[in-house]
Amino acid sequence: MLRAVLRSDIVLLLGLLLLAAAAAAILAQPACTSLDARELEYFRTRRLWQCAFDALSAACGVGLLTSDLRADYTDVGRWVLLGAGFLGALLYVTSFARALARSQQQAGRSLASNPLMLALLFCVLQALALGGLVTVDYVRFRTVDVDAVLLRGVSAFASLGWSDAFESRANTVAVAVVAGLGALGCLPWMMLIPGLRRHINARTTLISVASYALFLAALAGLICAAETPRGGAYAGSAPVLASKTTPARYGRALVQSVSASGAGIATEPLTDRGVSETTKVALAGALLVGGLPVSAAGGISWVFTIAALVGVATALGLRRRRGRGGGGRWYTAGLACLLLYGMLIVATATGLLLLETWTASRFQPAHTFADALLDAASAVCGGNLTSGLTESITNESLSSGIRLGENRYIWAMVWMMLAMICGRVLAVSVLCRLACGDRRQGD
Repeated sequence: MLRAVLRSDIVLLLGLLLLAAAAAAILAQPACTSLDARELEYFRTRRLWQCAFDALSAACGVGLLTSDLRADYTDVGRWVLLGAGFLGALLYVTSFARALARSQQQAGRSLASNPLMLALLFCVLQALALGGLVTVDYVRFRTVDVDAVLLRGVSAFASLGWSDAFESRANTVAVAVVAGLGALGCLPWMMLIPGLRRHINARTTLISVASYALFLAALAGLICAAETPRGGAYAGSAPVLASKTTPARYGRALVQSVSASGAGIATEPLTDRGVSETTKVALAGALLVGGLPVSAAGGISWVFTIAALVGVATALGLRRRRGRGGGGRWYTAGLACLLLYGMLIVATATGLLLLETWTASRFQPAHTFADALLDAASAVCGGNLTSGLTESITNESLSSGIRLGENRYIWAMVWMMLAMICGRVLAVSVLCRLACGDRRQGD
């Protein structure tokens, strides 16, 4: 009974809920909000729901907010959200590592299973990333905006989805670099530490890093091709990516693919048809894959992606079966994880479209399924890539009043909060099931 309670996925679920509840209680205090007294009085119920939504979004590493991070929150409120996001990332990394270590041990492999050591390594890597951003800002401006650097660095490395990437191209590239480092997770850096090097398979880790880099490069190529100008060129105004030359377009697409997969950060305008439908689906795929194991990036992680691909290849006869070792269970787990996340994203997207149809006005333009897929993948896999659908179904105009007899935004918030918590715990739960299955076979 105690072993079941202490399972990594149960600990992660309870920890995220408690962290979100504590953050929401603090955010509800007047010191955390920039809203005036009148807004707090007339929209008190909405404000409480916003605090709960934003707190859970931060704790789950999603980044979708119902309030403007800079305009609606004070410095205290932003620090609360940033702290909740970083603690949530630490909890996710240690829970994933603990579940992965147990499943690896049952399969006869070796992995560092000390969560405290991995948490310390994660904090050290976060500090190094912040130090790099401070150095870059000082070289560029001879001064450092500490608040901006902390928000940018922690959001990118801990996969919180918040960024000031649109403010300058240099910030965009810096965010992508930090997001890429965060997506690598802790395992590659363990090879540099003598005491931890023996706990990992260096060859497998290097292959994982190389294949993940190839995936991001291929994804950038797909986005670049999808944003090719129709007819060869645009006349007058054009979307940002489509107006660039092919090399510049590929460079921006690579920055966006790395930022999306590693940190769920948008570096290109995704609303108002800023990108094509194909690009939105590709970015949803980047969120689904996430980063390497033992990183704060959500999704199924690269380890399950590879396992699912190998499982499909084996099932189709493209790869020879190699006995009945633990590998077969890994391939099955990868396929199950991919299928479960896919179903959860599609179900969430369908619900968002139904809610949008119910709440939208007669003259409001309808969102496409690609729009809903992008927002759903962000909620499930942890990202702040939104087509504007989330904002439209949680808008203040959906509060009860003369036209509406109820607060319709509540249904959308509840639906997305369920998607957030399920998506954050699901991969860890699959790992726990894998370890339990191997333990039963060993018995």
